Amino acid sequence: MTLGVGRADHNILDFIKEYLQSRGLLKKDFLRVQGRKRVEYWSESHFWQDVLQTRQVYDTCQVLLKDFQLIHWIPRAPGQYYTRDARHSREAAQHFVVARERNHVVFDPYGKSEMVKGGVGCLRLLGKQIGGERLHFLCATSSGIAHKGLLVGLPRNLYERVIEDIERKGAVICSIFGQIRYWADEEILPTYAPRNIPRMYLYANKIDISRIKPDAIDVTAAVLFRGTVDREEGTFFVYSHFNPCERHSIDNTIDQCIDWMERKYVRGLYDGQILTDFDEVTPRFEDVIFPVRALMNPRTDRRAMIKMCSELYLHQSSHDREAVETLVEHIISERTMTMNITITGDGNVVGNNNKVVTKINEGLSGQDVRQLGEAFALFRAEVLQIDAPEKVRNRAVRAIEDAEEEAADKSPDPKTIEDSLKRAKDILESADQVYDKSVNWGKRLSTLAQVLMRTIPAGWTWLSSVL
Repeated sequence: MTLGVGRADHNILDFIKEYLQSRGLLKKDFLRVQGRKRVEYWSESHFWQDVLQTRQVYDTCQVLLKDFQLIHWIPRAPGQYYTRDARHSREAAQHFVVARERNHVVFDPYGKSEMVKGGVGCLRLLGKQIGGERLHFLCATSSGIAHKGLLVGLPRNLYERVIEDIERKGAVICSIFGQIRYWADEEILPTYAPRNIPRMYLYANKIDISRIKPDAIDVTAAVLFRGTVDREEGTFFVYSHFNPCERHSIDNTIDQCIDWMERKYVRGLYDGQILTDFDEVTPRFEDVIFPVRALMNPRTDRRAMIKMCSELYLHQSSHDREAVETLVEHIISERTMTMNITITGDGNVVGNNNKVVTKINEGLSGQDVRQLGEAFALFRAEVLQIDAPEKVRNRAVRAIEDAEEEAADKSPDPKTIEDSLKRAKDILESADQVYDKSVNWGKRLSTLAQVLMRTIPAGWTWLSSVL
């Protein structure tokens, strides 16, 4: 069992964002896109490399994970471990090691904070009602290290196939086939992940179990506690590792992990109180200020969330508490819009309640029809999710729809399409929405421009400027 402790005061905003990240799974405004590209992975690191660097994985992909371990413990910040900043944080933490004994590592306060920023930490969640069906979010990992893995959403029939073996053995070895789904990508994220990490999960369509006897699994339980360290009261991180496959180990079960963290470390060494937990299925600590069951309860309103987050910051200045409240307001602000989009093979853009939104130009080839319909739908959906006044979003969407309507004509006018898209861009930029062709709405516009120039040969002028 590996355990560490670190001061959290200087990074409390980061931790709150990280703790709130799974709240994003409760949102119904995800995008569901039927796609044809199929990729296979034997390694989670290759998956995240394609997501973050080569951009091979996107929201139309069908993905096959070969012989991954499927476990109940999900990374609290999926993909964060593989970012450059996270790697630098873990490297920096090595300069603050207090002791090493076999696999027992203790960091000083600064080192522990760096490790948490480096992607350490897991949660276990109950099933959630998402987009009209109940999904269970599990982790698929090739390495057996939970915080390195990726999220998998299992519908009820697949979950019932695997959960008994997972409960008995801790994991199952299986191949998982499904499609990538995104949920709303906002500039201020309801997930703790840098802006260049798409908030995605793999919606499982099929699971083939290879074997039930799993390899060793490493799960990190990370929480906040309030206590006195070096005669100074404050808020601190503590984490410990356990193996869910172990039931009768000397020092590697979840019960021993909890006992060490709470009784020996937090209470015994620091006369402290644990403030957060990590398990919604079986609460592990009594009377915590901000339990996972409250975090992941859709009935927990904004005011209650702000109150709990502010209590985590109890001993900080009033200015800092105001910063926490502002942060939480932005992260968990409720949105009533539900965006459930499917682009079918014949070019129909299908929205809520199976309503056909637009039928793209029938004169195009089948592949071009699908790509153009998809590009318009995703750009429009992205704009609907940005952090801007509703009036601005609606004006921009109307401009996009004008361009889309013209593109659907049998003899589309390129200038009309360009003028409409330029109007949408101008509207967004007038509301301080900075155009960046590599992320968010700018990326969607740039992609749409590429598809338009490829599928509708014409003398494009302005459109090339957004590439």
